Amino acid sequence: MSMQQQLEKWRDLPLNAVFGSEADFPRAAYPKLHLGVLKHFYPDYPLLPIEFLKLYPDTIEAGFQAPTVRSFLSSGTSQRDRSRSSFSNEGIALYHEFSLLSFRAMLLPFFKSETRPHGYSMIPSVDEWPTSSLAQMVGWISEEFPVTYWNEATPLSAEDKPVWLFATGFHIVAFADASGRFPLPKGSIVIETGGTKGKTRSVTREESFELIEKCFGVDKNHIVSEYGMCELASQAYDFVDNPSGPILPMDKRWFRFPSWAQTKVLSPSQTIEGQGDGTLIIDDRIRADIGTPFRTEDRVLLKADESFQLRGRVAFSPLKGCSLFAEDLLKSSSKPSLSLNPQLIRKALHLESAAGVSEERAKTIHKLAQWMLSDPEFLAKIEAGLKHRQLAEWCLSDLKASIPQSPRGWLKAGIATKNSAESWLLIPPRTHDFAVMHPLFMAALLNLRLVVRSTFDAPLLAYWARVFKAFWTFETLDPSWRLDSGEALPCHSLMVFGSDETILTLRDATPQPVQGFGNWITISIIHRSSWTDNSWVKDAFSLGQEGCMSSRLLVVWDDQAPDSLAPQPVTIGPLSHGEHLHLAHSELDMALGGWELLPRSSLDSLVIGHREWDAELGVEDLLSSRPLTLPVVRSSRADVAAIFTAVANNKTFKLVSADYLSQPLLARHNLPAICEIGQANAAKWTGKHGGQSLFFPEG
Repeated sequence: MSMQQQLEKWRDLPLNAVFGSEADFPRAAYPKLHLGVLKHFYPDYPLLPIEFLKLYPDTIEAGFQAPTVRSFLSSGTSQRDRSRSSFSNEGIALYHEFSLLSFRAMLLPFFKSETRPHGYSMIPSVDEWPTSSLAQMVGWISEEFPVTYWNEATPLSAEDKPVWLFATGFHIVAFADASGRFPLPKGSIVIETGGTKGKTRSVTREESFELIEKCFGVDKNHIVSEYGMCELASQAYDFVDNPSGPILPMDKRWFRFPSWAQTKVLSPSQTIEGQGDGTLIIDDRIRADIGTPFRTEDRVLLKADESFQLRGRVAFSPLKGCSLFAEDLLKSSSKPSLSLNPQLIRKALHLESAAGVSEERAKTIHKLAQWMLSDPEFLAKIEAGLKHRQLAEWCLSDLKASIPQSPRGWLKAGIATKNSAESWLLIPPRTHDFAVMHPLFMAALLNLRLVVRSTFDAPLLAYWARVFKAFWTFETLDPSWRLDSGEALPCHSLMVFGSDETILTLRDATPQPVQGFGNWITISIIHRSSWTDNSWVKDAFSLGQEGCMSSRLLVVWDDQAPDSLAPQPVTIGPLSHGEHLHLAHSELDMALGGWELLPRSSLDSLVIGHREWDAELGVEDLLSSRPLTLPVVRSSRADVAAIFTAVANNKTFKLVSADYLSQPLLARHNLPAICEIGQANAAKWTGKHGGQSLFFPEG
């Protein structure tokens, strides 16, 4: 059947059959970029990694058979991480036609008649969001349905007939945070979708549904989730076939694409499967300009009937430091909505300054720390957070080497913190709760008043509360707390684990002191003779490459640059299914970057790629954006000087771990800090971090 015959068949589908599954599509053509690499990774089926529309949009568009007339950009936090998705005249016309067809089919279970129900859109118009495919789709919908665009300055009139409301998660959270309420008529629905990443605090899907129920007065059977992206021309919807029936639990709801968009999954071993747990593949036949299935970065559980449930993202980029973005901490609304215990705020803001460090407290803290490091429960909780026994044992070993070894050491560290604040609000990182131990123990030593914003899963905080019980206590703050710009903190000062950009943003948002240590990358360097010593493995993977100290790049040198490196399989323990999928994507990324991949002996072996030093590339350009991977640069003795001159000139690189043969080569460089190989994550608890006092003095 020709493509034109297929189009006519889909156009003639009854609305109640639009979301039915269809037989396999014929194999598409291979994309015209990086063909050799793609065929190596996807030999049985041509796939286009969806991130290529971010990385190589010009090359993709050069393969179009017709000129592009319209481009959309994906949501993102900066221009650099936004995909560009372009369409020809024919491509945009098909997008227009079939997105409306599937939208009408989605409405059918809720609005049985042929009338066009009135809709409200929190999504702005195309004039306001000219590069948004979502805004364009709502614009097309408004050509067929009466649509009122949301305007906070103009009260909306109440309806007496069921309506639909379309909103992004960003708009819903902002509306809820501003105490918004707009009850919809009985029988109405709310269509929620992702988009506008990085514009507001993150909420789970369950939390989003609860906010919708509260703000708009609809039950969960009348909430529809849309799954779409600017790279596609078709959308999947997750809705309840019988809205008036019993409330369907979230784990019983499944997304479905219309019949012209087939779904498969990519397994960790890079095979294409018709069902199971893996990375979602979408063959969207309406995306005529590209005509190749997309391999997305979404992990799903796929059923044989092609319906799926989202399990999270497969790929993410570890930050160049600790793991909080400003949007994790700031409200999107301009209206304050701080839900703290007023007594807690008063207590935190009106405290006497700490009296200082006492020898008695130093002795007590020393005993508590030593007991904790021998407590099996503590090791178990670290292992639960890192998900691997080996990582937990490395972490515990580093902690034993890091903490002060005597009461006198604790006393000196307490003095070095130079605290002058009355109280502190401590924000843990997303990646590992145990990163707060240094400031937490120092606050206990100084008898500071401390408030810790809890993470959504905080067993370690509860453990530490028991450890310090009857000696010192700290308050916890609900994880949903966000700071409104210009609003007073619930404590005198804020300590945050985040990037340079996050810290600067927070300093602009509050007049109170903000402490943070920002971007932090470690680089390791070894002589070729140390390649078989696993000390560098510990530096790179002991925090799963999610800690701010973990080594992100390994330099291996010899008198002449090594031509190649012997296979070095690195295994830290059994990996989860999601981590296997991370590594499947990582290998492709490194191969596309010109790295020679070392063979992995099993799926549980981590990804290592190596290449010769190229002075044309900056050191930061060599870092991998994927977790559980390690780039290795082969260099000569002569290259080392150029590499570490570049390291010294980049303030992001804060630590170098080196073997004994490499340390003399680094002596002449103005590097911030050098440690023994294998000790990158054993930062000493001296009351300082990166040379700065932990609790900075004012002024």
